[in-house]
Amino acid sequence: MNVTLTINTGPRAGERIAFSRAETILIGRGPEAHVKPSDDDHFVSRRHMLLRIDPPHCLLVDLGSTNGTYLNGERVTGEVELKEGDRIRVGAMDFAITGLDTDRATGTFETGEMWLCRNCRGLAEKANADGRAADIAGAASYLCGRCVEKIATELDGLRIGPYKLLRLLGQGTMGAVYEAVDERTGRFVALKQMLPGAAAKEKVAKLFQREMAVLQDLRHKNIVRLIDQGVDEGRHYFVSEYLDGGDAGSLIKSRRAAASVSESSSLIGQILDGLQYAHERNYVHRDIKPQNMLLAESGGQLVAKIADFGLAKNFAAAGASFMTRHGESAGTLLYMAPEQIKNFRYVKPTADLYSAGVSFYYLLTGRFPFHFPSPLDRVMGGLFGKKQKSELAIVLEDEPIPLLEQAPGISPKLAEVVDRSIRKKEEERYRSAVEMKLEIEKACCGKELSG
Repeated sequence: MNVTLTINTGPRAGERIAFSRAETILIGRGPEAHVKPSDDDHFVSRRHMLLRIDPPHCLLVDLGSTNGTYLNGERVTGEVELKEGDRIRVGAMDFAITGLDTDRATGTFETGEMWLCRNCRGLAEKANADGRAADIAGAASYLCGRCVEKIATELDGLRIGPYKLLRLLGQGTMGAVYEAVDERTGRFVALKQMLPGAAAKEKVAKLFQREMAVLQDLRHKNIVRLIDQGVDEGRHYFVSEYLDGGDAGSLIKSRRAAASVSESSSLIGQILDGLQYAHERNYVHRDIKPQNMLLAESGGQLVAKIADFGLAKNFAAAGASFMTRHGESAGTLLYMAPEQIKNFRYVKPTADLYSAGVSFYYLLTGRFPFHFPSPLDRVMGGLFGKKQKSELAIVLEDEPIPLLEQAPGISPKLAEVVDRSIRKKEEERYRSAVEMKLEIEKACCGKELSG
């Protein structure tokens, strides 16, 4: 379906423009505008308004114009989603919009191009300064020049390459992750840089570089997108899209409650989409867990993307040399498949599906599928001479707790899917991420999962 813009008055009166794909149309007096008024029409600002078209939808965005943008005779501010037959007036120019989906409810609008400032909603004038805006559409947001100058920073204006660091998001043994902005384009990003001490360790440096290489090879809507990489003062860094919804693990902790069946199923379904894509390209992640499922909100729904490929491996080259951090196993124990604990060099995609199953279990219940002793249990056991099993032994030896024992309100069909995904024997689990997602959809009454 095409969206058609009909220009009724002005220098291009009578012109009809049909759009079959996402486009951003700037209307104003400035040289960069796509549609301009007559020379004597002084009621139009240089950057007056945008039409963000994504057939069959269209969003009108007033850019803080002096004399206003009028929709069906009423002045509007900010952004408004348009309906079939709406009439727009800018100065003496009049436009009509047809071909829209009239059944769509008003909400957050998405388009293939992100040209608006995430803070003030004005035009992000430098967004395409490097010519990459279209290439990374959907994986980047921007700030206009004014907001770049005004934005608060907790790091006293520190910079890495062309990136102004805003705040520290997290730090591990290998590197630190910052919220940052590219001052060349206004692109708002997450930047990960190796720590000074880590950079001197050859194994850690190789792990860091491998994460960059894997991300560079993977481009999927449910995998965090690599945007840039470089070296600053001898330390490697890479830049990825910034997701401001935190991670799935933090979501459960902040709510102090499990997620709903629909929300949990949607998030895991999206993660499985990303895993299927990675597995088809011979990559196994090896550290799937809620903390590595980054979130963002879009159209009132949560979008989930897989992050942290520092332990990812090309499983087609099983047995090749592998670097791991000193004293650390490859992965996070509470989510690791038994075979991954026994031999992490030869891990296959089924291990990722096991980890996704444990993550699904956790989202649905807020608990793990094993009875792990608490710190108090260990202290009391020591006092009374009762030895507690280690977490490692529990994962390897104990059978998972059936989901319905911890969440009796879950449907038996869905519980069966989750329980199958975390069986100890690889051959008893799902063969692929797409198979596991299809079974989740069937258990959810045939409803297709978002993503």
